[in-house]
Amino acid sequence: MKSGYVFTSYLNSFRYLTVDADTLLRLAKDKPFSESFYRTQFARTAALLYVFAFEGLINRMAGQFLGDKDRDFAIENEKKFSTLDKLDFILERSPKSVGKMDKSSQQWRQLR
Repeated sequence: MKSGYVFTSYLNSFRYLTVDADTLLRLAKDKPFSESFYRTQFARTAALLYVFAFEGLINRMAGQFLGDKDRDFAIENEKKFSTLDKLDFILERSPKSVGKMDKSSQQWRQLR
């Protein structure tokens, strides 16, 4: 296993990760955890799960919106791209019917 490597999954786990993150946040707010350090640990873990879910969602987008050639390129070079670079690539290479993201919008600037 390479240093810094977490895992590879062929199952897109976006939904599972967001449900788990939501559960951890709910636990952080409930007693007896709300007044202990566990609250911080649950919240930090939830934040990481949301980040992993976001990446899973972007990978699902690649599978849905990219053609075979572009999808193969993205998969082969996945480790070279940041999550937001993958999103840029998908939006640039996707069919016109998908639409383009306005990169000057507030939401896009907040991601950067």
